Amino acid sequence: LVLEIRGPGVLFSGSDNTSDLMTLESNEAGIVELELTEDITEGSITVAVSHLTVVDAEVLLDVNMFKGTEEREMHINDNDRIEVHYVVWDADTGDQLDEGDLLVTAGDDPTYIDGFGWSAIGLDIDSDRGLIPGISTGTSHTTLLPPPIAYGNNDGHELQNSWLRFELSINRGPIT
Repeated sequence: LVLEIRGPGVLFSGSDNTSDLMTLESNEAGIVELELTEDITEGSITVAVSHLTVVDAEVLLDVNMFKGTEEREMHINDNDRIEVHYVVWDADTGDQLDEGDLLVTAGDDPTYIDGFGWSAIGLDIDSDRGLIPGISTGTSHTTLLPPPIAYGNNDGHELQNSWLRFELSINRGPIT
């Protein structure tokens, strides 16, 4: 697949470019990391996806970005090991499925479903890294995971065809 970002201030992390190539087999899904190259208060980009042999057939994903009001001193990046509190719902039914606290590696964490570790990237926490008891200094966000990066790769799993909605809050940041 040919991937192209249309708009300012964003690159594909893997190529440091506004265009990239991705190889997927039939019924496969993939995750592509985007990187902000400038401080964006508010803006929009479009990610265009087309096939190498059918360039005129495009899928367009409009991405609206805005700077949140909960800016903190530390930003969670790929491979940061953090503790999160999570709540997960079946997005199709609204049923809460689970809630708890976990250690997760932001990005590609093989311990959990594909999209969970990637959902941790972008959380922020103050420089205390959540080590002061009773005080929450981290941010939270909600991620919607389609079946292929949720439980879609687990044949026979009861949530194999379900969209999952995760709310993640950072409890403890990385110790560097």
